[in-house]
Amino acid sequence: MINTIDISGKWELFISENNRTSLPDNYNDSIILPDTLSDAAKVAENKNRDEGYLTDKYTFTGYAWFRRSCTLESDMTGLVSILTLERTRVSTLYIDGAEIGTCDSLCSTHRYDISSYMTAGTHEIVIRVANVGYKTGGGHMTSPDTQTNWLGIVGKMNIEIYPKSYISDVRVIASADGSLSVRGLVNGADNAVVTATVTAPDGIRVLKAHIISDGDTFESEFRLENAQLWDEFERNIYSLELRCGEDIFNTSFGFVTFSGNDRKLLVNGSEAFLRGKHDGMIFPLTAYAPCDVNDWKERLKIAKSYGINHYRFHTCCPPDSAFTAADELGIYMEPELPFWGTIAAKGEGGYNEEEQNYLINEGIRIIKDFSHHPSFVMMSLGNELWGNRERLGEIIDILRRENHSIFFTSGSNNFQFWPAEIPQEDFFAGVRLSRDRLFRGSYAMCDAPLGHIQTDKPNTAYDYDAIIRGENGSENEGGDTIQIQYGTGVKTVKLSAADGSYIPHKPVISHEVGQYDYFPDFDEMKMYTGPLVPRYLDIFRERLEEKGLYTQWRDFFKAVGAHCTQCYKDEIETALRSSELSGFQLLDLQDFNGQGVSLVGVLNAFMQSKGFITPEDWRGFCDSNVLLAKTEKYVFGADEKPSVEILLSSYGKGKIKSGAVQYSLRSDELDINGSVEFTSSDARITSVGTFVPDFSGITKPQKAVLTLTMGELHNSYVFWLYPQTNVEITENGIKTADDELIFADSVEKAKVLIASGKKAMVITDGSNAIENAYCADFWNYHMFRVISESMNKPVAPGTMGLLIDKNDKLLSAFPCEKFTTPQWYEAVTHSKADILDDTPDVTPIVQVVDNTERCHRLGMLYKRNGILHCSIRLWEAADVPEIKQLAKSITENF
Repeated sequence: MINTIDISGKWELFISENNRTSLPDNYNDSIILPDTLSDAAKVAENKNRDEGYLTDKYTFTGYAWFRRSCTLESDMTGLVSILTLERTRVSTLYIDGAEIGTCDSLCSTHRYDISSYMTAGTHEIVIRVANVGYKTGGGHMTSPDTQTNWLGIVGKMNIEIYPKSYISDVRVIASADGSLSVRGLVNGADNAVVTATVTAPDGIRVLKAHIISDGDTFESEFRLENAQLWDEFERNIYSLELRCGEDIFNTSFGFVTFSGNDRKLLVNGSEAFLRGKHDGMIFPLTAYAPCDVNDWKERLKIAKSYGINHYRFHTCCPPDSAFTAADELGIYMEPELPFWGTIAAKGEGGYNEEEQNYLINEGIRIIKDFSHHPSFVMMSLGNELWGNRERLGEIIDILRRENHSIFFTSGSNNFQFWPAEIPQEDFFAGVRLSRDRLFRGSYAMCDAPLGHIQTDKPNTAYDYDAIIRGENGSENEGGDTIQIQYGTGVKTVKLSAADGSYIPHKPVISHEVGQYDYFPDFDEMKMYTGPLVPRYLDIFRERLEEKGLYTQWRDFFKAVGAHCTQCYKDEIETALRSSELSGFQLLDLQDFNGQGVSLVGVLNAFMQSKGFITPEDWRGFCDSNVLLAKTEKYVFGADEKPSVEILLSSYGKGKIKSGAVQYSLRSDELDINGSVEFTSSDARITSVGTFVPDFSGITKPQKAVLTLTMGELHNSYVFWLYPQTNVEITENGIKTADDELIFADSVEKAKVLIASGKKAMVITDGSNAIENAYCADFWNYHMFRVISESMNKPVAPGTMGLLIDKNDKLLSAFPCEKFTTPQWYEAVTHSKADILDDTPDVTPIVQVVDNTERCHRLGMLYKRNGILHCSIRLWEAADVPEIKQLAKSITENF
């Protein structure tokens, strides 16, 4: 390229919901491009209140014509001129009234050859952009759940000037062994000489070579000795200059190789572990993804401060600026084709040749535009695909020919319940290997069985190794079809493409991990100063106000958030303990304000902390070097002597080969300290050693904090310890050494007992109650309630954790936090949540936080008209130390 003309700026604007057979005559408005109609507020305001996603105040579906004049002072005939639009929708270009062509890529730059129009004088340029008529659904490239189906042009707008002979379609592939492949086209010349110059990160030229094209194509292989590698630790970026006559082509690249050794993921030949996040490109202030490198660097830096080293883009591809930022910061990027559906083979039902051709071409365009970036190491064909696995493999083969260094998967969580072997894919991304072989901690009820975080007593010992290896058996249900969750709805799919007994021998990545539903922060409303607004917050607020609960929202926000954050810690540590797993992809580190409003992030949609954990503490369990404590539970009695194993998950440039881990376990009555020396194994996970704390000396219930440290590494765990207590719990009541509390099955009976001088508590019968759950609700209640009901499957309890008045005298002998902690697992598991909507004056001592659709006032322990009520069936866990202590505290402080 020898020159660039910037055509951004002020354009005349004409808008229509329908297409036209001729160009508009009157452009009655204007807009500064790049921008969107919504961001520029160019259409009537949308008054809707969308409950399932952020409301676009200026949503519009149709066509926009942009017109401006361009004056050329000199004749450019004889040169090649390409008009480029970096990021837009379906565009059609007109020059001086003549239609030049149409481009329909959602992900790559639109390019138009306008060479014959570049004569001296003034020319009229009209660009029609449509956000209708897509050849595929578009996934989160066009979804209202994420960046919206915006209409406009949001990236660079240029006319690029080239000499008659110029270089294009360059592919650069650089591997960790120092090999470098360069190929491309020389347009307008045969057998041309292309000079290649490679400059190292330190600015020193390391290669200069001449390549002679074969006709109009050129290709050459080089090898650099002692090549400086690119990965998450060392971001060594090389530059390549190609010259052909007057034309100069510049790009950057890095030496990096993703590969697999059975189930081990290798980066540049060494074992690695992906700590990924989902990204649907939610940008609340603009409703579209920026094309500015600094914007993406700011975003990726925040993610990296939380230990994230990998981004999976859900049915979308980010702009070039995102890859450039990732190159500089060391983030492994995985774009995904904008597709969520079925890929059938020719001759099968549902085969859509036009759509498949579009998706293949879109994949080629993505690879062509972005794969020189060293951060572009992985690629997916779509999200939760079904169909013909042989056809999926064929598409991988087609795309691999464009760049064989990319690590491909046939899709994210394909075939859902029945994943299958696809030989061409390099890694498997999913959540299960058959119906019951789960390697994620939480699921929706429509995808049941549920995960271990949802069902098991909280612990730090669970891992997925036996599941991935297939040691716990496998199974498949009968039948030819199954109903699955599909987006926000339901879809019936055939099972013929999967066998339900998949044992992978390639790296396994867990898909959309977490999804623990945080309570909304109503203070966020004021942060939305752009075209997107969270009008669902108004709906939620009105529901809470109707039930008299809005005054408690901040307490709900804090209690639910603390609980969800602990669930994420348990989830991530399970992944790190699993030697057969090669990584995870969170959904999400940040809120996903779509698909029913899924506030599932420790960060909000603006990538700002919600205040529950610092980046430093999060990295304590989410980084390349992590210390882990392995125990069967968090709650112990004084007669127990648990074995606590210390693990080290470590890999990469900073892999820890030896050292000593310090541990301390401190509480009101304990001060246990020690150090364990170790030499690490070659594998990522090393068992450092074991210690056995003695709790026999404790005389009161207490919180104990276990801290593991080694240099700058730190991680901590909260245990709950209980002394031996002489407490008898039956269906009739509680007896301690000095006191008794009688259970009554009605208020009237309780009053009679109290009048006679006895202590009595009503044990509620669950007739006006809902199911209770220890784990935070999955994703969001509304969407999965609708899906479960449409599939005739059970609906999730939908509760979000506890809000506890820990200073109430009834709990004075049961130390606790204001939020859910493992000492409440047995109490929640053996209870229902009583509905107290008819008593708005009651604030429970132990309150269950409900979701924002039902907004019930819920209680487990509360006083109503002066009578104590309890929904916990204490006798069902009568021998558990924490239940004994809770019963004693209630009885003796009644």
